[in-house]
Amino acid sequence: MRVVAAICLMVCAAGCTGQERACGLDGACPPNTVCIDQLCKNVPWWSDVNALTDAGGAADGCDKTSTATPRASALLPRASPAGGWLMGRLLVHGGDVATAGRCTEMGRSTKQGGSWAPCDGWRSAAPGTPPSRSGAASTVGLGSAWLVGGWQRDTTAGPWVVRGDLWRFGGSVGAWSLATSQSIPARHHAAIATQTSPPSVWVHGGDASGTTGVGVLLPDLRRYRLDLSAWELPPIATQPPVARAEHGLIALNGGKQLLLFGGRSHGGLLGDLWVFNTQTMAWTRLPESGNRPTPRRGAALATTATDLWLFGGRDDSAQGFRNDLWRMPLASVGKWQRIRAGDLGKGATSGGVVTPLADPCLAPAGFTALDPLSPPRRSHGLLAAGDAALWLFGGRGECGALGDIWRLAPGVGTWTLAHRDRRGWSCERRGTSCSDLCGP
Repeated sequence: MRVVAAICLMVCAAGCTGQERACGLDGACPPNTVCIDQLCKNVPWWSDVNALTDAGGAADGCDKTSTATPRASALLPRASPAGGWLMGRLLVHGGDVATAGRCTEMGRSTKQGGSWAPCDGWRSAAPGTPPSRSGAASTVGLGSAWLVGGWQRDTTAGPWVVRGDLWRFGGSVGAWSLATSQSIPARHHAAIATQTSPPSVWVHGGDASGTTGVGVLLPDLRRYRLDLSAWELPPIATQPPVARAEHGLIALNGGKQLLLFGGRSHGGLLGDLWVFNTQTMAWTRLPESGNRPTPRRGAALATTATDLWLFGGRDDSAQGFRNDLWRMPLASVGKWQRIRAGDLGKGATSGGVVTPLADPCLAPAGFTALDPLSPPRRSHGLLAAGDAALWLFGGRGECGALGDIWRLAPGVGTWTLAHRDRRGWSCERRGTSCSDLCGP
């Protein structure tokens, strides 16, 4: 099955319908053709082009006949979704969605979820979906996907309800289930990782506040022991990192070590690296030297067999949202390598801009030098490793929630657009002129 999937992916990458030319990243096509499913196609003059190019449709152009699960239209664009790569598909649950696709209307959680695969597209979620939430911490490990916490608001006003529940997706039926009736203190935008032996789910930090703003940041490190069916608050042998949220936690060596990066603290944004030894219960802060990512929150992290990867996030530069790509070889933990600089601010060489934006959705001409081979700038996206690639879904950018999917070939550090959904892309990125930068 993996061989068939790989062949299908290669066929789609070359164009699933013969010799038709691939669309540009901004949807550009030669005269008298229209971008449909990533290919420039001839259409009759009387065709409903808007319907044919609907961003919610399958973008890979592959004709699949499998009916294993019901088909689903593309998920709404969203920031802070939970999920990961499991059983050959990109699993997505929840997130912060816009009510009408505009950057000023973020702030409503959803329980909508589903899964996506190349040359197959979106499929509806399995039964047992967790309640609506955004900002849940999620990871894949121990043969399952896990999510913990998050916050819920079903309208775009009022306080958020913060959660501390733990959910698992997996098992023989491939469905969500509540992993335990026990809860940890409620939090959103925490960080999570798994350990193989003893089988455990680790959770660090997060924000306990139900309102936006400074927040109530947590410093604790807890684990759920699957073999004991219980949460633990292990004693820590050394000085721990400061309380934080919107950070990353990655398991190394089967969870013998946990690597923590960045986030938001009461003192500002962080770019520090810490290693936690799950055998000695000791934290070690790694030296901060050489070229490394700027302090940021909402960066997307994932590991392959040999490397840790980091994409985007939001830093303190006037540019704010970033789309730079970094790699850290697991054989040299603490040594970052910048693979792509991404969009660079006017006059900048390593990020940032000269003049801050008065309106984040109305960037003036020349605000940035775009990197057309990188995904649009964003934070709080979902990055997952699977099928010899890295997959990026969604997140939040200057113009609201995003619903696109990008594929990274780790060996060469090259991005390709796997699911074409331009909702939330700026006109700067599209290369068009329009008055509403946040619409479809």
